[in-house]
Formats: sequence, C-alpha cells, structure tokens
Amino acid sequence: MIYGSRVRQARELRGMPQGELAAALGKSPSWLTKLETSDSSATVNHDALDVLSARLLMPADFFTAPIPEELGDGSMRFRARKRMTKGSLAAVRRRAELAHEIAHVVLQHVDAPSARVPSLRATTNIEEAAQQTRAALSIPPDAVIPRLWNSIERAGIFVYAMEDAADGLLDAFSTWTGPALERPIIAISEHRSWDRVRHTAAHELGHLVLHRSASYDPSGGLDVEQDANRFAGAFLFPRDAALEELPRPLTLARLAPLKLRWGMSLGALVFRALELGVIDSGRAASLHRQIGVRGWRTREPGADAREPEKPRALRKMVELVYGTPPDARGLARHVRRYTADVTRELDRYATPPVGRRPAPRVPDGPAHSGGRVVFLSSRKT
Repeated sequence: MIYGSRVRQARELRGMPQGELAAALGKSPSWLTKLETSDSSATVNHDALDVLSARLLMPADFFTAPIPEELGDGSMRFRARKRMTKGSLAAVRRRAELAHEIAHVVLQHVDAPSARVPSLRATTNIEEAAQQTRAALSIPPDAVIPRLWNSIERAGIFVYAMEDAADGLLDAFSTWTGPALERPIIAISEHRSWDRVRHTAAHELGHLVLHRSASYDPSGGLDVEQDANRFAGAFLFPRDAALEELPRPLTLARLAPLKLRWGMSLGALVFRALELGVIDSGRAASLHRQIGVRGWRTREPGADAREPEKPRALRKMVELVYGTPPDARGLARHVRRYTADVTRELDRYATPPVGRRPAPRVPDGPAHSGGRVVFLSSRKT
C-alpha cells in the first residue's frame, strides 16, 4: 500500500514532470494524476514500488505512510520572482515539508515553546509593528540583536534550513501551520552572506507579523514585499537608535561601522536612512548607484567578517531525542528517508558550542512512551 500524496511530494521535490514518471511506471499520466490526488492509499506491485524508489530517490517505505502535514505557500505568494516556475516553487515547499516532518517526529517527545508572534494588520504603522514584535520576543527597544535566529526560535518559530533552492531565486518563505494555524515557520536557503541572512530572517518575520491570514490578498494595493523590507529595517535598526547613529553627511564609508554593529547590509542601511528622512531620494539613488558600480549588490565589503547565522532549534530538539551527535540512522528510520540525506539536512543547523555538555536525552529515544522533555525557549543554545 502506498499513498499518492507521497508520490506527488517526492516527484515535485525532484522536479520530475508527471508524464516522465508515468512513463517510467508504464502508466498513463491520467492514472498517475488519479493516484496523486487520491485521499486514500493504493496498491501497487513491487516492481512499481522499486521504480518509484529508484526514480524519486527515496526508500520504498517512504511511500507507505501519509504526509503528516503539508505546508501552505505562505509568503511564497509574495516573494517568488516571475522567473520561477510552479515546479520550482513546489520543490521549495516540499523541501520544507521534509524538515517539518522531522519536527513532527521529535515533537512527539519534546514540548516546543508556544509561539509569541504578534498578529497585526498590514496597515499597522511599521515602526510600531517592529517595536511590538521586539517586545513580544523579549528584545529591548533599541538593542542590537546579536543572534537573530536565536531570538526568533525562542519565540516558538520553527526555522528550517534548506539547500540552496530554485536556482537562488528564492531566499526563503514563511507560513503558518497546525490545526489552528498556530505554528509559524520560516524556511531559508543556505549559502547566503551573513548580512543577507539576517535581513531575510527579519523580512520573513515581517510577513508572519503583518500578513498572517492564509487568505491575505496582496492585490489590494499594499506592496507586501516593501512592507516586509521596511519591517526588517525597523526591527533590526530601531528608529531612535538609527536617528542617533546614522552619520551626517551619510557616505558608504561612514556606514561601514554600522553594518558590523547592527548586522545589516550597506544597501539596507541606505534604505533605512531614506525611510527615516536622514537622506532624500536623490542621495539614496546616488548611494545605491555607487554600490552597483562597485559590484557590491551581490557581495559587499565585510562579507567575510562573520559566518552566516544558522538556526539551531530543530537540531537541538533532535539531539534531545536522538542524542548528541544525533543518531541519524534512527531518525532516518522514523522519517522513512536515507540516512545520508538526513545527515546532510542536520548539518545545515548550528551544533552545540564546543565543551558544552550534551543535553539530557529522552529515555530510550522515540521508542519511549513515558515522559517528555520540555524544550525551554529561554535557554540559550
């Protein structure tokens, strides 16, 4: 017995056209469509299961269990660039679903913190929205945020690190999941500069705060991407601190120390200065041209000053259940995936600091039916 939803999940993950897989199975595309859209399980012979496993690069038993929870498109509706195909967007969402399934397994043994994310209207003043979010995340009003992912994850937001997706055209997306859409998720691609990672994290946080409704319609005149960018600037570099520290006159050279202090790109700092009226649109355009002429749009000075921040919480929860370092073989067995794939996925997350004692493991790991471990949101990792 297999589940068609699993077949579709794996096929979209691999970017394989439906007709190609149907031909490999010796079936018609309409047969495969019926299988993939069925709400119930279906029976296939061993040869067909072997073909699915070989062509979609998943163990055979991956197809024998339903998907615990499929993710919505969330902010992909806003962030996706016009050059992206529906197939590439689906592949990104499916990658995040595999990480979400790991979370689903460990959450049977670990209690994650409840989400502390304000739900505000898109018409809310951006500066006020950023300050309300800082308060909800227990961040002082004008303080530098040294470890952004840590602050976000401690607020009960699940962060999933994915391999570079969609040919680099999609940095990240965010969505809400759970029976009551109570669990916020951010999925982010790796291989980004440290300042871009921070901006992307704050940008997606803005979508979670301002555009929560699953039915939110971006056609109503609001530029949701611009709103999320403005939120990111206000969240990372609060108004009062920015007005005090932004230099006058403002030059790229004089912005460099602020880049390192506040963890923002030069381009984002220029945008923030324009937003607060420190410079006018003409000066902002001039500075952006200077950034472009110098080739800094893709890689600014200071790109090597720090390592990009990595999310930590999912791996830490895995460690609580599967030990430190995690028993990847055991986890792979429970999520029905190859051990090598699970290992590569976990390697995208931050590991415990050197010298720190491993967290206590759930007795007997996933096989244990007794007590649970509370994953404390206030504990630094």
